[in-house]
Amino acid sequence: MSRKSLLLILGLWLFTTLNSQSFAQSIISSDVTGTVTDASGGAVPNASVTLTNVNTNTAQKETTNAQGSYRFAFIPPGTYKTDVTANGFQPQQRTSLIVTAGQPATVNVQLAIATASTSVTLVEGTSTIQTENADVGTTFNNQQIEDLPNPGGDITYIAQTAPGVVMNTQAGYGNFVADGMPATSNLFTINGQNYNDPFFGINNSGASNLLMGSNDISEANVINSPYSAQYGQYAGSQISYITKSGTNEFHGDAIYNWNGRALNANQFFSNEVGSPTPFNNFNQWAAGVQGPIWKNHTFFDVDYEGLRNVLPTASALTLVPSPQFQKATLQNLAGNGNADEIPFYNQVFAVYNNARGVGGGQRLLRAAAVGILPACLPVCRARSSSGPRLPI
Repeated sequence: MSRKSLLLILGLWLFTTLNSQSFAQSIISSDVTGTVTDASGGAVPNASVTLTNVNTNTAQKETTNAQGSYRFAFIPPGTYKTDVTANGFQPQQRTSLIVTAGQPATVNVQLAIATASTSVTLVEGTSTIQTENADVGTTFNNQQIEDLPNPGGDITYIAQTAPGVVMNTQAGYGNFVADGMPATSNLFTINGQNYNDPFFGINNSGASNLLMGSNDISEANVINSPYSAQYGQYAGSQISYITKSGTNEFHGDAIYNWNGRALNANQFFSNEVGSPTPFNNFNQWAAGVQGPIWKNHTFFDVDYEGLRNVLPTASALTLVPSPQFQKATLQNLAGNGNADEIPFYNQVFAVYNNARGVGGGQRLLRAAAVGILPACLPVCRARSSSGPRLPI
């Protein structure tokens, strides 16, 4: 092995080791740390700590060092339980440990001296202040996302309920601003990958726009002071979305939201002049299912969302080519060596002829010819020496 290869391997090993110890989390994962002590507060070295995902049954094991400390790095968000055992001490188990992306979880354990076949189980532990880094973050779990009223399924709307975030009411792009920074300073990620509009650097969202809807979001994190190493690129808010994933149990949901004129009061000024609420019809739906493909190993997640919104439009005069105009146009094309264009014109005329309500309108020959195909008239006139002229 050459010297350069050896140095490269050593450098990669050193980087990986330092990275796992100093930067044990990413924008889609976190870490679980803590210390194991005895009743007097002394460190318990060589204690075995097992971290198990409650939903997928995947487990990891670590051993405490001489100071009684342990660390699980790059832990996916979810619900976990910890089991701590050490020689001469009672085993202790903690359930319902919630791990969120980008927010390190600290679980300190105090073991009691062992007696005859006893163990301690903590169903819920006391919450502690996050002291691992200086990030100011707000985490939204799946239940909060589902309960948030959000017509249209706009996933950027979630961030507007976080401290320091306000709706963007000024000119420019973007849905919201954070801590006074422009809306184009926000960075959006889906499962760790950038998800901004690449042209404007913004995030337009919803089932009818650039992004997925909110039904497939399992967790959202809004970081307004992203000083940690895993963040960067933009100086505004970092919004990290994590999609749902399957577990050992099958889960599914179906959502339908309807809104319309019957459910909304008339506007004040419209009501004053006796103008009724115009017709509108809003339909939004979503359906998803998750489950195991191979229990404890492989899982699946499927989500489908959409919306249909019917809004009122003002009435306006629409000019439709008359049958005489259509016939004369096709005859001119055939008589002047442009028969290959006839299929295209037939398609254009079919759009008008098959339009809803076209049979009840008044056909104005001259208005139709001038209003619909004005650019065609000089061409047709010039080519009509051997063919029939337009009837205008």
